[in-house]
Amino acid sequence: LFIIGGTLDVDSSFAGGNIVVDGIDGDTIRVHQDLRDTEGDWFYFHFRVRGAAGRRINVKFTRSEVLGPLGPAVSYDEGGTWGWLGAEAMHGYVAFTCSIPRDAQEVRFAFAIPYTQANLEGFLARHAGKSGLLVETLCQSRKGRVVPQLRLGTMGADVGIALTCRHHACEMVGNYVVED
Repeated sequence: LFIIGGTLDVDSSFAGGNIVVDGIDGDTIRVHQDLRDTEGDWFYFHFRVRGAAGRRINVKFTRSEVLGPLGPAVSYDEGGTWGWLGAEAMHGYVAFTCSIPRDAQEVRFAFAIPYTQANLEGFLARHAGKSGLLVETLCQSRKGRVVPQLRLGTMGADVGIALTCRHHACEMVGNYVVED
């Protein structure tokens, strides 16, 4: 077994990131989701690990069950593409193991496949200049962030349909469905 030396670096300092690191012991990472703006328990997490290329790491959640039946979503290219780690990698709903490819500069793990502002901007760029797409401001968040609203179809029509894809922040996959 070939192991690349060095320490693991675990963080959530990127758009959509959310984790608190409880400790790192060799190839075992202990974490819990950051509940800074949440009352009660919540399962959303999204973090990255650097320095793990060629290693088999173990991730243990210390406060609650947060994994779904397919385990975490995983990306080896800075969040560009995603897949599911799979049930076979799970140890109950509180831990998983992952073998990191030797060429992976970082790996990201998330509760589900993330959809961030960058994904929305990519969608809008692909459809820029098309008639029937209007981007408006729905409202501002409590912290002053603009919440966008997209209108599609014939503007000013007498009949309309409202489609929503996300009622809670962690329901990211619905955004991909609406894009298609």
